[in-house]
Amino acid sequence: MRTIFLLLCILSVTVTAHSQSKRFDKFVPGSFVDTTNKVYTGYVSWTLADQNIFGKGKGGCISYKENKDADFVYVSTNFMKSFTMEADTFMVIKNKDFKLNPIIKIVLSKNPEKLYSYLPYTPGGNYGNPTAAMNGLPGYSFAGGIDLNYSVFYTGPDAEHLTRVTKENFAELLSKVMADKPEVLARISNQTFDHKHIGDLVKYYKTGELPKNVK
Repeated sequence: MRTIFLLLCILSVTVTAHSQSKRFDKFVPGSFVDTTNKVYTGYVSWTLADQNIFGKGKGGCISYKENKDADFVYVSTNFMKSFTMEADTFMVIKNKDFKLNPIIKIVLSKNPEKLYSYLPYTPGGNYGNPTAAMNGLPGYSFAGGIDLNYSVFYTGPDAEHLTRVTKENFAELLSKVMADKPEVLARISNQTFDHKHIGDLVKYYKTGELPKNVK
């Protein structure tokens, strides 16, 4: 146990807490896989990606501990491939386009084409007065971060080959993700669901019951 803890300390990155930090969840049963494919099982929470006052984003991290009473360590996305929190699985994306928040959730993975849910990171900025912008004066800037109420969906065979779901490609992409259920494909084809209601479509795929707000 002590050996594992020391190894994690070497792999982990300490994050300084400040007003912009957001703890996504409390510690729940989970695990993570490091870059050598070693699995660590215990309790996990997720600290969302953030941006400091100098405008440099951090790619987020998880907090891990071996058991409920153990001390926790921060594990950077640089040192892991994936992690789980109860029934949910998250992958770390190596694509530089996702560097400000390289974590994506696997929503459906039964078929070769998988469905992912992603929380976009919005970079901060400094607008209004050009002089203030150059000097970084307060009152003209806003911090970047993640809005938990807004997510986008991607499909692909893995987290490194992703296509964003849009109004135009919704039917084509989701038909591949849900190809094993003809009744769901029929609902996609007759436009019972559209790209704005993927969450409801996922529930229907899993349960076979139409949401109350869908006719």
